[in-house]
Amino acid sequence: MKSRTSTDPRHAVPRKPRHAPATAHGAWRTFATSRFAPRLLPRTGARPLVVAGLLLVVAAAFRLSRLDAATPYAPHLLLPILMFGVGIGAFLMPLNATILAGVRPADAGAASGIMQTMQQIGGSLGLAVLVTVYGTSLRETRAGGHAQTLAHAMGTAFLFATVFVAVALVLVAAVVRTPRGAG
Repeated sequence: MKSRTSTDPRHAVPRKPRHAPATAHGAWRTFATSRFAPRLLPRTGARPLVVAGLLLVVAAAFRLSRLDAATPYAPHLLLPILMFGVGIGAFLMPLNATILAGVRPADAGAASGIMQTMQQIGGSLGLAVLVTVYGTSLRETRAGGHAQTLAHAMGTAFLFATVFVAVALVLVAAVVRTPRGAG
């Protein structure tokens, strides 16, 4: 028997024309911020940039966890997307510099390759967990109509994402020490 609940996002909320896709806003902010992070790194060090970036990502994910079917695009979706972009741009480059700072120049290529591989694996596993949370929430939530069910499932997944990033923030604040030369 076919399920009445669809995961197709086209059925969630009536679409309104937008000037730019949401992902373009986030990608542009990530690019712009990642261009400024190397200039800030010698002045602030890596740790403050990483912590500030992760704080922005935590705040954005938490805000998106409060979605409902009537949430308008601007500012309730647009602002968190922009925060994601700035936050990721602020923490990614300094974190990579910190990771690679303790590596001998002869091993930098291999270390960089391993780091990129681990980032891809971590992203894939994290996404798999969040999609599982979304799917489970979608199957178990039936109140409020189709659009509200989808919004609730997305909110639950974003709440789990908030916890993931908050744990990363605590680990960075407690464990990561910037080696000499990393900022």
